[in-house]
Amino acid sequence: MSHGNLIGWFVCEALDVPRPRWLSLPLHYNCALTIIVYRAGRPPSLMSYNDMGHLPAELRGTDYPDEFRV
Repeated sequence: MSHGNLIGWFVCEALDVPRPRWLSLPLHYNCALTIIVYRAGRPPSLMSYNDMGHLPAELRGTDYPDEFRV
């Protein structure tokens, strides 16, 4: 269990998907940003998921094949 699993749980709650789905989300990176916006009277909005745009290119998704890296 890691903080990534906790992030996955929050994302699934925000998207209102079945609870077991949080266990099957892709890898969460330690430095990636996930942003969920909560507003009174409105459902949560997932603004960003696992975003690594703030990192230098050579540090983004290092365990994914090159064709999946941006």
